[in-house]
Amino acid sequence: MPIDIAAFAYAAAVAGGGILGYVKSNSVPSLAAGLLFGSVLGYGAYQTSRDPNNIGLLLGTSTALGGLMGYRFYNTGKMPAGIVTVMSIAMISPKTSIIPSITECRPAGWRSFVKDSLGDRLLPLCCLAPTEYHLSLQIKSFNMKVTNLDERIHVMDNDSNVMTVIKDIAMSGLQEEAFYVLDIGDIVQKHQIWKEKMPRVDPYYAVKCNDNLIVIEVLAALGIGFDCASKSEINKVLSVGVDPSKIIFANPAKPASHIRHAAAMGVDTMTVDNESELHKIKKLFPTAKVVIRIRCDAEVAQCQLGMKFGCDPTHEAPGLLRLARILGLDVVGISFHVGSGCQDPPVYQRAIHHARILFDMADDLGFKPYLLDIGGGYPGSKGSSIDKIADVINKALDEYFNTDAVHVIAEPGRFYVASAFTLATSIHSKRSVRGNENSPNAITHNMYYINDGVYGSFNCLLYDHQHVTPLPLKSGCGKMIPSSIWGPTCDGLDQVVENTLLHEMDLGDWIIFENMGAYTLPVASPFNGFPVPKVHVVADESIWLLLKDALPLTEDHFVIGNTPANLRLGLDIGGTDIDAWHSPTIGLTSAEMLTEGAATQSPFIYDYVEVDPLN
Repeated sequence: MPIDIAAFAYAAAVAGGGILGYVKSNSVPSLAAGLLFGSVLGYGAYQTSRDPNNIGLLLGTSTALGGLMGYRFYNTGKMPAGIVTVMSIAMISPKTSIIPSITECRPAGWRSFVKDSLGDRLLPLCCLAPTEYHLSLQIKSFNMKVTNLDERIHVMDNDSNVMTVIKDIAMSGLQEEAFYVLDIGDIVQKHQIWKEKMPRVDPYYAVKCNDNLIVIEVLAALGIGFDCASKSEINKVLSVGVDPSKIIFANPAKPASHIRHAAAMGVDTMTVDNESELHKIKKLFPTAKVVIRIRCDAEVAQCQLGMKFGCDPTHEAPGLLRLARILGLDVVGISFHVGSGCQDPPVYQRAIHHARILFDMADDLGFKPYLLDIGGGYPGSKGSSIDKIADVINKALDEYFNTDAVHVIAEPGRFYVASAFTLATSIHSKRSVRGNENSPNAITHNMYYINDGVYGSFNCLLYDHQHVTPLPLKSGCGKMIPSSIWGPTCDGLDQVVENTLLHEMDLGDWIIFENMGAYTLPVASPFNGFPVPKVHVVADESIWLLLKDALPLTEDHFVIGNTPANLRLGLDIGGTDIDAWHSPTIGLTSAEMLTEGAATQSPFIYDYVEVDPLN
């Protein structure tokens, strides 16, 4: 771009911005603000443009935005967060071609939109070509989230499935971090199984099991209720439009502030298992609908819960009913939880029998109980079945609660999400242990270090008593070698698999773990600075047709295309708060990705969404 034209554009943007700001508000401060903002935008235009054909675009955009910002600044006294983003983009390194010619960027179909501070309109800013550039994002005064297409549901074609998507991502060579693929179809299929096997029992999903927002939205679209244990979980469920009546606050030991919050939000059904909790509810939420939780433990379960929650149905529960009557509280039902991952189906019959006795006792005390909560414990891994449990429950309900006057609910968690999540990890380091008496140079054991561990997704090994099976993505050949798999942290206890037989594997090879949806992500932490894996969501066309108009889901939740778009381009910044980025420059892409972008047609769309306005 000739220097005289650049100088003209720069000067015109500065002057135009200041004049427009002054004219709009007739204020000297606005004139100064307009000059400042116009200068910034004009400087960005001067530094970045390489094509005289863009002079009109640069001049018009810089002048208009400068004036509008001056006017906005005068009227509100604050600078819109969305405009700060424009300024940041405008101050990109001089080496960058952030505003290339329209012809140059059109094949890749890249677009960027910035939220217009004067309304909810999206203001087209420029086309972003996938050339090599770095954003200077030293912004600490506001909180802004960058979202992208991979927070939506990718609709697969008929020839694709979860494993082909994982292979496409892993074998591209552009992705190094561990990641999940969430199959929405698996969740929908589980719901169909539930309704078929236990038609009388309404599922209330246990949010603690996996609080992924897409999971909650999909379950809400299916009409499922929710079991929440804290005000944070309540807020997340309410945020997608779920009615408060579809939530049970199923934590028998609730902080006072959480009870007050539930009352304010209209979540009035909650569990108790002790006298202190009844007094607390009487003081904080006297109109609450109380559900007495009893203890009835499975002999075999993945996680026993009775040691912490649930009163004795024979010796304690009757006393709680009498105290509730004295306090004037409304007891509406009985609940129990036999233990997570139950392997003792007959326990449900025993628990439902206890509940029947307490229902009758509540009737005698003048209560009108109508709610039976049969809790959780339903397996959800591939190959598991709820048939035996469902058979026991259905027979017990027919025997003890053969009436439509009682609303029966359950709290399934892992049943809905365990098999829906598949984790892909890659080997970043390897240690071969050699030598024995007969063959001193032979490999006797391989130690593989992957990019997720017990402080991340595999915390389920410690706290959920999970067992995981490593599945190499590439089929191997040759001798099977004793191997162990380790997480990335410096903790010696960060071991994923202690001993297994694997073919020889190399750095960069991928290991897949199925059934990773239950009690993994909600407990994961970025210990040692290793990130929690990102979740990419897929569904087939039939699921798209089923859910695209089922609120809270809309067509905007879905994207046509098998592979999460940012991973095809080696990008992985979705869902990151800008003010949490500590590096002054974030490398987004490389020159080679222009071809990939052109091939995939609009693979990635930035949508800058203001989260917290400037103070």
